[in-house]
Amino acid sequence: MREPPEAVTLPPAAAALAVGLTVELRARGVAVPMRSVISAAEALRAVGAEDPRVWRAAARAILITRRDDHGPFDEAWRAVFGTGRADRTAPAAGCTPHRDDHGVPASGPRDGDGVRRRVRASLEVVEAQRDFATYGPEEHRAARRVMRRLAADAARRPVRRHRPAHSGRRLDVGRPLRAAAATDGEQLRRRWRRRRLRPRRLVLLVDVSGSMADYERALLGLAHAAVGARGGPGRPGVEVFTVATTCTRVTRELAGHDADRAIAAVAARVVDAAGGTRLGACLQAFNDTWGLRGLARGADVVICSDGWDAGDPEVLDEQMARLRRVAHRVVWVNPLAATPGYAPLAGGMAAALGHLDAFLPGHTLEAVGELFATLAADPGRGRRGEAR
Repeated sequence: MREPPEAVTLPPAAAALAVGLTVELRARGVAVPMRSVISAAEALRAVGAEDPRVWRAAARAILITRRDDHGPFDEAWRAVFGTGRADRTAPAAGCTPHRDDHGVPASGPRDGDGVRRRVRASLEVVEAQRDFATYGPEEHRAARRVMRRLAADAARRPVRRHRPAHSGRRLDVGRPLRAAAATDGEQLRRRWRRRRLRPRRLVLLVDVSGSMADYERALLGLAHAAVGARGGPGRPGVEVFTVATTCTRVTRELAGHDADRAIAAVAARVVDAAGGTRLGACLQAFNDTWGLRGLARGADVVICSDGWDAGDPEVLDEQMARLRRVAHRVVWVNPLAATPGYAPLAGGMAAALGHLDAFLPGHTLEAVGELFATLAADPGRGRRGEAR
């Protein structure tokens, strides 16, 4: 079993800047490994300067390894700070670039300023750092609107086909040759191309046992928002399962437009809600019936659970190992992770921790933003057994 990932505590400004730049760079086709994100955040914390040129130099030194990526980095920096000259805008001490008044990271360039304004309008009703356990019906509805916009910025994977690009690593041979026909064979400009990106499948396993009652509605709302934002013909889409003592596929129930009605349909379908938990048996059923046959292969798998398991931890350990061999990434979202003094010592959580790519809290809207930023931050990494 691998060693559990080390916990890293970073100031919000440094961490948000590193993640924000990574998301923007990934959107422009720049390969940034996850370990570089942590290194960049630590470097930004270490320099601790208000001079934006120092921040910019530290971030570029960590996140950029190729000369061709300097142009995309400049574009990403301008997108994060929203200014034409990035070196004239300094992040104030303790401030988060491009975050709204409640601390939720703004979306990438594919969403635009209009979505940022709508997200901020929604957050006037729902505070991003407020625990889901204290939400009322109206706050849940407002939170789901924000979740849907966050989920729309899907993690992507490269495919074989290419697209034209202003700069890149691959020279486009066809376009210069065709253009040379108008200049007597002289190639006046070089052309570039990049791999196209395709949305990656997302699989959500939501714990609906009794110990997750305070967060069940919010997490099912998250699943409904993801299905609505990323489902549809021609897309890999989202698959949702509930886990308690059995594993139940509820993607169809969550496909409706009305979230409250969809969640009620899930409650009617799932017969083991608000009871005990057997994560190992549920994960074995998922792997045997759906996961290893294709749904989890090459997908981002997110398990939403507090880790309390009445089953055998060795079964969960074995099934997590099977899942990780075929999935692109396995993320565990635990609403208890943000509790002061919490340690993942419960039998199920301790058994699963060594197989995870990320271990995140899921108790607030800000934590949901962190989840989707994590899923979007590393679209190019593949694993053995992944379906391309």
